[in-house]
Amino acid sequence: MIKKLSLVSLFTLLPASYYFAQTTVFAYLKDADGKPVERAEVDLKGNDNDVTADKIGYFQFVDLQPGHYQIVITKPNYETKVMEFDVANEKKKDLGTITLYSTLTSADQGLAIIDSDGDDEDSNSGQASTVGLLQSSQDVFSRIAAFDLGFYWFRPRGIDGRFGETMLNGVSMIKSDNGNVDFGNWGGLNEITRYPEISANHSPSEYAFGGNSSVVYKNTKASEYRKGFQFTQSLTNRNYRNRTSLRYSSGMSKKGWAFTVMGARRWADEGIQEGTFYDAYGAYLGIEKKFNDKHSMTFNFIGAPYRRSTSSPSTQEVYDYRGVHYNSYWGYQDGEQRSERVRKGFQPIFQIQDFWKINKNSSLWTSLSYQFGKDKGSRLDWQNVQNPSPTYYRNLPSYYDSLDPNASVVNPDGTMTTAQDAFQTSLAGWTSGDPNVTQLNWDRLYRRNMQQPADTYYGQFGKRALYYLVNDVSDDKIWNAATHFVHNFNDTTKFLLNVSYQNYRSEQYREVNDLLGADFVLNRDPFAATNQPGKSGLFNEGEENVTKKVGDKMTYDYIFRRQEVKVNPGVKFTTGAFDVFVSAMAGYSTSSREGLFKHYLYQDSYGKGADYNYWNYGLKGQVIYRLNGRNFFVYNGAYYSQAPYLEDLFINPRVNGSVAPNVKNMVVNANDLSYVISTPFLKLRLTGYLVDTENETTVQRFFADGIQLSNSDDQEIRLLFRVLSLRR
Repeated sequence: MIKKLSLVSLFTLLPASYYFAQTTVFAYLKDADGKPVERAEVDLKGNDNDVTADKIGYFQFVDLQPGHYQIVITKPNYETKVMEFDVANEKKKDLGTITLYSTLTSADQGLAIIDSDGDDEDSNSGQASTVGLLQSSQDVFSRIAAFDLGFYWFRPRGIDGRFGETMLNGVSMIKSDNGNVDFGNWGGLNEITRYPEISANHSPSEYAFGGNSSVVYKNTKASEYRKGFQFTQSLTNRNYRNRTSLRYSSGMSKKGWAFTVMGARRWADEGIQEGTFYDAYGAYLGIEKKFNDKHSMTFNFIGAPYRRSTSSPSTQEVYDYRGVHYNSYWGYQDGEQRSERVRKGFQPIFQIQDFWKINKNSSLWTSLSYQFGKDKGSRLDWQNVQNPSPTYYRNLPSYYDSLDPNASVVNPDGTMTTAQDAFQTSLAGWTSGDPNVTQLNWDRLYRRNMQQPADTYYGQFGKRALYYLVNDVSDDKIWNAATHFVHNFNDTTKFLLNVSYQNYRSEQYREVNDLLGADFVLNRDPFAATNQPGKSGLFNEGEENVTKKVGDKMTYDYIFRRQEVKVNPGVKFTTGAFDVFVSAMAGYSTSSREGLFKHYLYQDSYGKGADYNYWNYGLKGQVIYRLNGRNFFVYNGAYYSQAPYLEDLFINPRVNGSVAPNVKNMVVNANDLSYVISTPFLKLRLTGYLVDTENETTVQRFFADGIQLSNSDDQEIRLLFRVLSLRR
């Protein structure tokens, strides 16, 4: 009898143990006034069991296995909320009350708000702070800094934005030449890249060591988008006026396939700045194959071709005449607007990512990415004639007003007059907005070129261009590979390891865009005869063709190369009321320049130069102390070194291989301490910080007009022509 009872007990307890290994996760949705938010959609990423909140704002997910999860909460007229949480061996997990803010009141989403003090006996107290402090979007300060002020005008904490990290599907999108990110590479694909995970400022991240200015991680798995179509039409008053997009997601099929495709266009005949236009497209294709519950692979293609014009900076004098929306880069040609500054490019990204759950405690993500293509920026150039820009100082009223009123001067059209008359004419034109004075005169430029007498130059007969358009081109080829390994020792301790490699190659050169009615332009320094008599003046000595036509390279041509590898281990653990995250980094980079033009002044302009190698090390840490589920103290500390980027290393790479003297790794020591309150009715973050940098390199380039240097000092001559080569 006892044996029978034991057998019955065994089979009774087996299902019970299986039941307790699965968890029900639930929460309540409320608005800023504490009222329930019903019918909100709650998507569990990577799972087809999406749910809808009921009339009291309640939702739940049942039978969740232990692991890490992310949910996306959406409802029309409310801001989208992104949240993460961990499930351990617990029967129930209460996420508390989640507050959704209405977009109609422009309330800021900020930190995810969880109404829980962590005292629930069924909850895992080790995860309380992870949920309570999750940054699902930018807080009030970050949003204003990013979207209202903009990185060009404002740098949070005074930190250069290129000292951060932006990742897409596991790999870095940082450009090795200057450390910046070209967000236009995925421009318009807002619905694909809108849910990043952010480690603010110098706080440690699970995906990369990062720098001083946040780690932003974006992932674009095809199965994680809501099944069906999504159409968006937007109107703006910024650089572009219209945006249209269409996205379709298939969801995960029974055979383990998921597809997401999206197309978008942004355009404007004229943006908020006069004389500017915008025409950009975006395309995304995501394919995911789920082999089993432990293994899946994704393929992602992202491409965003664009063509847009840019606007000019202006002095206070010009602003006083024409206002803040004035743009000097355009003028009329045959009655139509034409801009000299047009950016266009297409640099598509191809990525493959493998997701492998090794066992219940370990997982490995592996990513491979390749990006290539050209970015071109046009500009007006000239030889042996005056700058045609309407904002050139000799074309402004203040210049004529500074002269003797009776002095003879030359009008922009070539006629002679007195300074007094020229001042009155220029002032009247700028005050009234006469386009013949305030804008480029394309017809005049064509006329000057076509009036040039034909002659023989370097064996080529024709009309030499005085004015012409050029493109500054960046032709990039970028390989990235990365792995992300996670091992959970137990419910409160996690080990992370990131290994990344980048191979960057960029050929940068200038090419002829438009000869404006002439036959060719000379690849020759127009200042050579006066500054260096007896020199050839050629930007590329020894070349057979000095007369350049449309599509030919001129002025400069060189290749940047950089390889970098980083190893980033980390440990996260919970003990008592403390959550601790420690992250380390070891890295190595090698950088070089190869000149393809032999400049007439610099012996080191041609050929491959030396390799410049740097080792980097770093340590970051975060400690969170939970007073309760709504009050926290957060400390972040970082001490690390960072190798100089290519443009910091090479002083003037367009014409030589010279490097800045005594360049060293930049060393950063950063600390901050925050007190955070997160409740349904109040969000507050009070932060004090101290950031110290050493060995930072800044290269400033400018044109110094009229400086006379002695020919006896070769070093001074090099300086003069370094400045002149960057005069525009």
